Amino acid sequence: MSHQPFHHLDNYWLSHSVGRPLQQTAESLHRDYLQYWESPEPWPLWLKTIQRFKDQVGELINAKPSAVCPQVNISSGLTKLLNAICKDRPKPKILLSEADFATISFVAKQVPNAELHYLPAEADVTKMSTWLDHLSDDLDVALITHVFSNTGMRAPVKEVVASCRERSIHSIIDIAQSVGIVPIDVSEWQCDAVIGTSVKWLSGGPGAAFMYVEPEFCATLEPSDVGWFSHQNPFEFDVHNFEYDQTSHRFLGGTPSVAPFAIAAASIAEINQLGVAKLLAHNHEMSALMMADTPDSWWSSPCNPTQRGGTLIFNPPMSIAERLLKAYQQGDIYLDQRETGFRLSPCWSNTEEDVVRFKKIINDG
Repeated sequence: MSHQPFHHLDNYWLSHSVGRPLQQTAESLHRDYLQYWESPEPWPLWLKTIQRFKDQVGELINAKPSAVCPQVNISSGLTKLLNAICKDRPKPKILLSEADFATISFVAKQVPNAELHYLPAEADVTKMSTWLDHLSDDLDVALITHVFSNTGMRAPVKEVVASCRERSIHSIIDIAQSVGIVPIDVSEWQCDAVIGTSVKWLSGGPGAAFMYVEPEFCATLEPSDVGWFSHQNPFEFDVHNFEYDQTSHRFLGGTPSVAPFAIAAASIAEINQLGVAKLLAHNHEMSALMMADTPDSWWSSPCNPTQRGGTLIFNPPMSIAERLLKAYQQGDIYLDQRETGFRLSPCWSNTEEDVVRFKKIINDG
């Protein structure tokens, strides 16, 4: 892509892990955090920075900013959500997948008396029939990963959520591996909640996660993990009076860390300006070039681009895998490896020259 607002690194394929930083990251941090700190009253200014983050996330996923609540990470946000949903249920039943990122299962296991039901790791989660086989009427919550990190598979979220609603199952969508590369519209999904992070495709760094909670559903939840920013009037300071904030901020808790959201707000603004649909089209173009002239059997991720997110999983014969590992160890390519294969995520900055370098490694060593 011609417009390159982020720091470029040749042969970098790790946006599924850590996105490249905005070139103006230091400037954004100074403008929206450090400079405000020099003011005698920084909090009103810092809260404007938090609001900018909420505004940008809202635009990104088509949600009202008031329904977006900043979080330090997905684990923390999911813990608050699940405990609030399940607190009055004696034995909540939760559906998740063995292919989920591990933190999802770790959090779910801590819900008191929870009964966990797993989709098998080998299940084809791109097919609606797979989900219908596991969406039983007695479930309380379905934890639905939009794009799976180790297979690249993309779940049919809109259809899964519709089936959840028919069965009165609450739906929470993990968009960590999709937000910023796959267009997301929570108003179209009509899900109960979404959890996401800025560290991957959004290039916003760690510490700037978020949740979206559908407003009417949010009003029914009373999280236990609260703080003064969960209060309707945080600056009231009446120790005898606590009222949940009427928006998603009831999940905010104590004093927020402002700096990560200053960085991420600027990065997400750039993503919004570029347009996620345009970024995905570029991803598909680069992916097609990478997959060209290779057997389908070398790719663990779906070959159909509508069934995957932005990540390709490359699982070639051992001789080629050894070449890739050697190139990685020499700093000639930046990727990572899981049991399913090498993860490669073409992003806004990858060019045909990067694809040529990748092809040279696997063809020539």
